[in-house]
Amino acid sequence: MRIVVLHAGGIGDLVLVESYLAALRERHPQARLELVCRSDVAPVAGLYARPPDTTHVFGFDPYRWALPDDQAALNAQGLLPKLRGEAVDLFVSAELRATWLSEILAAALAPRDALIADARKPHPSDVLTLLGKLGLERHRTIRRPAAGDHRHELDRYGQLAGTGAPRRPALRPIAARASNELVVFPFGASRINRWPLDAMGEAARRIAAAQGAPIALIGSEQQAAELEAVVAAGHFGAAARVVTAAPADLPSVAERIAAAAGYLGIETGLVHLAAAYGIPGVTVYGGGYWPMYGPWTARTAGVAAPIPCFGCGWDCAFDRPFCLEGVDVASVVAAYEAALADESGRPLIRTLDAYGEREREIFAAAASVHHATQHDRAERLTAITRLRELLSGYRHRSRARTRRVNAQLAALTKTAGETARRLQAAVPHDGRFGGG
Repeated sequence: MRIVVLHAGGIGDLVLVESYLAALRERHPQARLELVCRSDVAPVAGLYARPPDTTHVFGFDPYRWALPDDQAALNAQGLLPKLRGEAVDLFVSAELRATWLSEILAAALAPRDALIADARKPHPSDVLTLLGKLGLERHRTIRRPAAGDHRHELDRYGQLAGTGAPRRPALRPIAARASNELVVFPFGASRINRWPLDAMGEAARRIAAAQGAPIALIGSEQQAAELEAVVAAGHFGAAARVVTAAPADLPSVAERIAAAAGYLGIETGLVHLAAAYGIPGVTVYGGGYWPMYGPWTARTAGVAAPIPCFGCGWDCAFDRPFCLEGVDVASVVAAYEAALADESGRPLIRTLDAYGEREREIFAAAASVHHATQHDRAERLTAITRLRELLSGYRHRSRARTRRVNAQLAALTKTAGETARRLQAAVPHDGRFGGG
């Protein structure tokens, strides 16, 4: 039996989806389990207690292409040959928000059973356009779950696996010497997903001082300059260290996180990695996907200040994250201390009432207008793209007709020339037919 699971998400998604992969292992112990994911997060699979039999990687982000353009087709063409092999019994696109790649792999793999774990259905013409570019036919028996509420991702995976109950992701143990560091993750995946750095710095300094812990700021290589600037500005104290790494260096970053005394951060993939290693800590949450990626294990806490536009998917109506700015330093420090001392075995959630009624009305109205505008923009962009495809098809057919007409005209010209030469050869030199 061959099972192929696609997940196009980031580090945190790959940490959490381990719970689903483990459930598939238990249900189908003899199956060959294959994971398809982005190359920049693929090292997460190497941290699993039981990694997939094969991990297939791709070097593009399918969320950057919402419409079926030529670049999306080109990217898919580079991935599909890697997946060739024996017949696929089960294909699962496990993302919270599926992409066009889900339909492409379902069509290319032609599995006996296909599941896309996103109730939303793509526009048929978009799917057919992209499949046409790749010479594929749409898989006609894709299962999709019924639309659900804002369940936590682990609850969703439990339902997909048929177990109902969520399970904790299992990473292999890392033999790391305790460092007593407070590891801090100040930057989220989205530009708008940031708690003000002065607030993050103050909270980190207060937590670190109470524990006698040094501070280590952790981020990607692309964030190195910004992290150095943050340290130079003194937000995290003069002794704060900066740790940046490339995707291939994730195992060493994981080792450092697993040895830490605690963590503080914005909701990002490294928060879930720390939680999976049992490190206590606190996370500041904005409204992007709350509470789907909320705290999920013992001695961890989440602090959020819900406002009417929560659930925006980080498509924010404002130029600054009011949802995050509503979280105060004292509440975060208190939540960290409570998580550290808690013995309930459950995560802690602290929700704050940071804004008044008038402010909430403004948030709701602005979000409504923004979402309507974005919907209109998306519809217009979709129409433009489809029109471009139609015009491209028309130009292609027009060129083909022109080539056929030119070929026919050339053939007629040749035939006329040959006929003229035969007639000329048949006419006597005196210009008369017959003998008289």
